[in-house]
Amino acid sequence: MKGISIIMAMLVASTVAGCQTSCSSSTAETGTSVSSSSTPDRSEATLVGTQGKARVGSDTVELKNGSVFVNGESYGSVTATQKVQYIVTADKHVLLVDGEVRLPAR
Repeated sequence: MKGISIIMAMLVASTVAGCQTSCSSSTAETGTSVSSSSTPDRSEATLVGTQGKARVGSDTVELKNGSVFVNGESYGSVTATQKVQYIVTADKHVLLVDGEVRLPAR
């Protein structure tokens, strides 16, 4: 088991070392899909489901209890089938739900 931990640590270290400007990481519960991609100019994560979390650059996007949160701030409710995308570029951070811009809930 200790060998697996060392391999995972080496994989994470090599992945982070390869990131030039921004990186993404994610976790998801059963029934949730999380994917991410990163280039030097753009990082993005897509979540669909009920419970999941993605880190995009310095931001955290989370699906929890039927709502979507960015850095702990609610952006309103979402269903388990809605596509949540978070896109980070040099000049903007945008949350989209089914392709439409979503602003923080007030």
